[in-house]
Amino acid sequence: MRKFFALALVLLCVFSVVSCDDSGNDILEPYFTGRVLEKHEKSCLIEVTDIGNCGFYVGEKLIASTDIKGCPNYSVGDFLKVSFDGKVALSYPGQILSVTNIDLVSEKQENNNLSQPITNLEFWIGENVDNFDFSSFQIKYGMMGGTEYYGSAYTPTLDEYQNQVDPEHCVIYTVTSYPDYSDYAQHITHIYITDPAIEFYGISRNSSFEEFDYIMKNQGFEITRAEEHCHSFEKGSYWVSFTKDYISIGVRVTNKEGIEF
Repeated sequence: MRKFFALALVLLCVFSVVSCDDSGNDILEPYFTGRVLEKHEKSCLIEVTDIGNCGFYVGEKLIASTDIKGCPNYSVGDFLKVSFDGKVALSYPGQILSVTNIDLVSEKQENNNLSQPITNLEFWIGENVDNFDFSSFQIKYGMMGGTEYYGSAYTPTLDEYQNQVDPEHCVIYTVTSYPDYSDYAQHITHIYITDPAIEFYGISRNSSFEEFDYIMKNQGFEITRAEEHCHSFEKGSYWVSFTKDYISIGVRVTNKEGIEF
């Protein structure tokens, strides 16, 4: 059973190896974050705390090679972000031999950052967009304290009173200051999804509540709401809500100066 599971991990990760798609966009190199349990001369035993864009689960133990150029000086208890070629050796624990990069991650970063999944969303939650040109994106009017944009593939219509009407299937991104409303930095702080073709962490509007719950728990989220038509999870300052009509992803923004909009 363990060998079968390890083989499944190989298949899950090997197809995520960095490459380019037909449009020339980079596909993310496989990575995960974990806490070091044991430190050895050229490797470490690490417990997964954030699955990143791989098929591991939170709490899984892996042996990762640290025999690479530029490996940071780390200690037992530290958090490491490990990038690799997508292959896991058939053993228990699984062994990651072809590590391409290791970053030392502070515990604060580990608790406050949400990993970038493989997704067809144009932006990810919390992403800094200070230098992004939104001129080709349609603004959704009416928001105070930020700006909402329809994804580039979606265009609203107008009703008889010239009010915007959302497409039946669309994605809407909210851009605000972050982490506090008094900050100048602009980030994606909310994503509203009604398009069933959109996926992240393997989740889409076509997923079942059971699938959503399973994936969120494996990502280290804690359930905060489980009603008949809506399930919600939180991780640090991030939250995800799932219904059959929409998926909502957000990050909380503080308002320390009590700014009114």
